[in-house]
Amino acid sequence: TSFATAVNNLGDVIGFSSNGTYRYPVLFSAPGGVQDLSASGIFDPADINDQRVLVDHSFTSKRLDLNTMVVEDLGVPDGPPSYLASTGADINALGQVSGLAIYACCPSCDRVAARYTDGIGWEVFSGCGPSNGASDLNDFGDVVMRVNVGLYVRFEGLGTYRIEDLIVTEVGHWYVYYGYGATINNARQIAVPA
Repeated sequence: TSFATAVNNLGDVIGFSSNGTYRYPVLFSAPGGVQDLSASGIFDPADINDQRVLVDHSFTSKRLDLNTMVVEDLGVPDGPPSYLASTGADINALGQVSGLAIYACCPSCDRVAARYTDGIGWEVFSGCGPSNGASDLNDFGDVVMRVNVGLYVRFEGLGTYRIEDLIVTEVGHWYVYYGYGATINNARQIAVPA
């Protein structure tokens, strides 16, 4: 089987293939055919930007530059509290990564939404929850995140808002479903299931 997880504007397609027993991270669009990325230390490619840098969804989060084949481990946020792992979900043109960090303790409340930025490291944007995490970001660093049972957006320099409260409607109220991801573009438009 094969499963593509992301494509950039240059036509790089990443994802994974499986022979039924083992799963392999791959670059589907490599010049010589499908390229196995296992030797790089990447396991679960999640997204790729136009600079050909992909982010890995496995613990701890890593970035792989397809131009140089150099892997960078993004580590975990500085504590306290202590963190066990991080995982990436999306990467923007600046190389910022949205994702989550996992506490070394507290199994029922162990995940926080976070963003990684070069020179800064991981910034935590939520309290803990069993399934908290940032799923998408745009080139301004705005992040869309799940916090407990709601979807939120953190606009860089403006603050954090519950997305459901931002929907203006003349009749009734929209309920934003948090079970699926939400996306944000550079015009700060957000697509959500509701």
